[in-house]
Amino acid sequence: HGFGGEDLLPPERDWEAMDYSPPEVKENPSITMDDVKNFIIEYVKNDQLGRIANAHLVQADLNEEGAKCDKCIKLAELHSLAVDFPKTGVIPTMSAELRPP
Repeated sequence: HGFGGEDLLPPERDWEAMDYSPPEVKENPSITMDDVKNFIIEYVKNDQLGRIANAHLVQADLNEEGAKCDKCIKLAELHSLAVDFPKTGVIPTMSAELRPP
């Protein structure tokens, strides 16, 4: 028995993997407590992961191409940067055009 909802599945099931090469990691050989404090403050101020993920969902819902539209591809790249932000210190910036209406 099949699941009976084949019409609900997307016509294309396999997509080519995207390449998200990580940015260069900022290294500091001697970390002080001030460095830790400053990192936490910057992380809290600049954490964009949730906003980027929500924008991706909205843009995919609004576009006929779904998650394959140009805005979603850019948002997926930003999402990858946002996930790596604690390791790299690179702050992702979401432009106004990528924000949901």
